[in-house]
Amino acid sequence: MSGTAREPGLRVASRWSDRSGAVVEETPREPVRWPNPITRRTRDAAWIDLDTDVQPIRAEFRSYHSIDSRTGVPNGAGVAQLCRTPAIDAAACRTSVDSKTVRVDLPTDVGRYVILYAEWYVPADLRVDPAVSTYSTSWAFHLR
Repeated sequence: MSGTAREPGLRVASRWSDRSGAVVEETPREPVRWPNPITRRTRDAAWIDLDTDVQPIRAEFRSYHSIDSRTGVPNGAGVAQLCRTPAIDAAACRTSVDSKTVRVDLPTDVGRYVILYAEWYVPADLRVDPAVSTYSTSWAFHLR
C-alpha cells in the first residue's frame, strides 16, 4: 500500500498457475494473521500497487470494522466496493496502469480491515487448464 507508507499486503487467497504450469488454488488459512496496522495519513491519497502491467478485469475492496480475535476472520459480510476497470464501470475506486504496475486507488470510506480481490482474464490460447479462464488473488490490509 502506498500513499501512507509502503507496506505489503498479506496474500490470503489465490488461483494461479505454478512454475510447472498447474493451476493452484490457495484458500485462506485460520487463524488469519493480519499485517501490522498502517496509519493512513490522508483520506484521499492511498493506493495499492500490483506488481504487473496487466489490468485486472475485476477489482473489489471488501472492508470490515472488526475481526474475530481468535480466528482473525472478519465479522459480518463487510462492505463491498467495486473499482473501475476496463471491463467494469464503477465509481468507488479505479485501476490504472502506471509504468510496470497496476495502481488500485483505495476508497476513502473503508473499514479498518480491508481485502482487495483482483481477477485477470486468461485468453484461451494461454490457458494451462482450458476450464480456468481467470486467475485471481486476494490481499489483506489492516488500516488504523
